Amino acid sequence: MTKPTILALAIVCLTSINAYAQMRVSGGDFYIRSQSQTGNFSGHHQLLTEAKPGYLPAVYCDRAFWVRKSTVLWTENEANAGRKLVIEVNKLNSREVVCKDPDRHVKLETLGLEKREIDQLRGQGGEAYTTRGRLGHISKAFTNK
Repeated sequence: MTKPTILALAIVCLTSINAYAQMRVSGGDFYIRSQSQTGNFSGHHQLLTEAKPGYLPAVYCDRAFWVRKSTVLWTENEANAGRKLVIEVNKLNSREVVCKDPDRHVKLETLGLEKREIDQLRGQGGEAYTTRGRLGHISKAFTNK
């Protein structure tokens, strides 16, 4: 092969590798999705694959993620309400389930929080931190006259 041919092949290879890496980064967002018993979408929270302030490390189905405390509290509330939870990765134009029943893998207790903080999150906030919880409390106020 001539030097120009080798150079051209090297450029094509490097460009292809770079394009593939960009696709993986832009198409690799992870979410916990909640669905009703009938399969209707209920809500979602994003999981991170890298550390960020305000996020704690957690392992779901042998994969390391970074989550907010409120996300774990939300998964507990969704599971207690009978909704199905899965972790999905969004890739370009498709979604793939990578973990079933994430609520069984991580609880507030497994995040390394102090009992006092866990009690505070569940007691004071609990479901009230979610939109559905706030609306439920407002509804109860009008029906319990």
